[in-house]
Amino acid sequence: MSVDENNPSSPLDRLRIILVEPAGALNVGSTARIMRNMGLSRLIIVNPACDILAEEARRMAVHGIEVLENCSQVATLPEALQGCHRIIATTSKPRHLNTPLETPRTALPWLLTPNLESALIFGPEDRGLSNSELNHAQRFVGIPANPQYSSLNLAQAVAVCSYELYQMATENRLEPPVEMLPNATFEALEGYYQHLESFLLKIGYLYPHTAAARMEKFRQFYHRARPTVEELALLRGIIGHIESIGQLFLGLDSLKGKKKNSPSDR
Repeated sequence: MSVDENNPSSPLDRLRIILVEPAGALNVGSTARIMRNMGLSRLIIVNPACDILAEEARRMAVHGIEVLENCSQVATLPEALQGCHRIIATTSKPRHLNTPLETPRTALPWLLTPNLESALIFGPEDRGLSNSELNHAQRFVGIPANPQYSSLNLAQAVAVCSYELYQMATENRLEPPVEMLPNATFEALEGYYQHLESFLLKIGYLYPHTAAARMEKFRQFYHRARPTVEELALLRGIIGHIESIGQLFLGLDSLKGKKKNSPSDR
């Protein structure tokens, strides 16, 4: 399979590069340039802390100026992820959950599955992605480097990952297409997580002061399972049915907050 950025069937066409709160216009311009070099065109900037179209950004973009000028600017990361089926976040920090930190070469081919919308997220230069931002991803990538000085700046990290993606697309290293049911989109999953959290708070399984940590574990469980649209609808239907029974026979709404805290939740 070859890559042609003018070919709508290119495996890179459905991949979004997302920069969260970039602070430097030079990095934004450099990102646009490397994306053009590597056949990527969909750049989304979340709440930038700089003028992404400043002269210095344009100067660094060179022939990637079209990528820069056509990029989308949104207020929040969830907005940037609307419609995505597969999401990978880059991070230099090991996760405290049982989720492995993978190398670009190992993980990134997963983003190039035909007919699925995907995203690769990069965090701000000064702090990287927060835990709440990382929670939106299904897999996590770290770039191996000299442990004595492993810090890469934003544009360098984008360059490494973009190069790997381009090589995978051009060297026939993609997995052959398989017939599959459509995975649930990002917004469908987020709606389910909100419904699940509300329900678990209502029945007293979750408590406000521990809900975020518990829900993080649920998120990772479902991210590993990668439910389809139909499976997610089934799960939401179960919760809705239990809620209806509870309201009818048990006064479920009145149970919220009545269960005593267990020692593990204090």
